[in-house]
Amino acid sequence: MSTPVENWFAQAVEYHRVGNLERAKDLYNQILGMQSDHDGVLHNLAMMALQQGNREEALIYLERAVDAAPDSSLILFSYGKTLFEAGERLSALPPLERTLALEPNNIQAMLMVADISRQLGQHDKSCQYYQQASVSVTDNPVLYTNWANSLLELGQFEEARARFLQAVEVDPIAVKAMNDLGMALRQRDLNSEAEQWFHRAINQRSDYSTASINLGDLLL
Repeated sequence: MSTPVENWFAQAVEYHRVGNLERAKDLYNQILGMQSDHDGVLHNLAMMALQQGNREEALIYLERAVDAAPDSSLILFSYGKTLFEAGERLSALPPLERTLALEPNNIQAMLMVADISRQLGQHDKSCQYYQQASVSVTDNPVLYTNWANSLLELGQFEEARARFLQAVEVDPIAVKAMNDLGMALRQRDLNSEAEQWFHRAINQRSDYSTASINLGDLLL
């Protein structure tokens, strides 16, 4: 038989689902008055705060939710993702890695860990996660571009070139991939091919100043 808290929580979730946030929040707070460590309520209040543009409040609720349910992959992922989107990427890494330990096929967590690892210079690790994610995500040019740049840091130019080309294949206007490939070619004195890629990026986006500057430097 359901308890009053379970019934209130189910009703609050329904109010939340249909957009009656004020009524949902009232019920959530009533539950917290009885059970201050209710992880479902704390998580949902965090999601509500994010809906309302209050990331700081959301993080407070999420920290409490993680304390209440340290093995919840949903809560850990929400906490890591919110930190990641707030620019607190070093802080985001532990909950995201914990998420993957509990839920190895969480693609979003995989990509965020890959991006953080790349920024930390951990390119072997970032490539591992980009490769795993690419099995399920085959149409993301940013994934292929970031993966390519990590491969370049590992000295794997031909493999990096292949990933840049994949980015352009799935998105013919992936100008960053075109520009970054141009830079990689230029660094290897393959200037004619580099020039072609800079031109291609500019042709796709005439306002893409990065490629214009790199082309100008190449032609000096």
